[in-house]
Amino acid sequence: DRSRTFSTFRFRRSGRLALESLATAPHPHQTKFLKVREKMANIMIRRNDNGYVFYMPKRDIEDSIVSMEFDTPEKWGGEIKLGNGGIYFIEPQTAPARLPYSVRARRIDGVE
Repeated sequence: DRSRTFSTFRFRRSGRLALESLATAPHPHQTKFLKVREKMANIMIRRNDNGYVFYMPKRDIEDSIVSMEFDTPEKWGGEIKLGNGGIYFIEPQTAPARLPYSVRARRIDGVE
């Protein structure tokens, strides 16, 4: 029924998600493609006299970490807020034995 406004989603072999808007597409084969994969960045966290420091080599971003959601030996990571306003997320894990520590993080908001 094309009179309703809704969309259907299908996965394609290319790893993209096909979005078909049945209300606006004049033909069922017209699709828009959205990227499915979440972009994760390789970052490095180290400690200095003022606390933790966030470094992303690919973008050459280095900034102090203002807050970290979990900062205990049993649970470390979560949402990380940077001094420049950026917010990143690291899967909570046990605290690393030593720093600097390389880990994958997902950007939630703010500076790229």
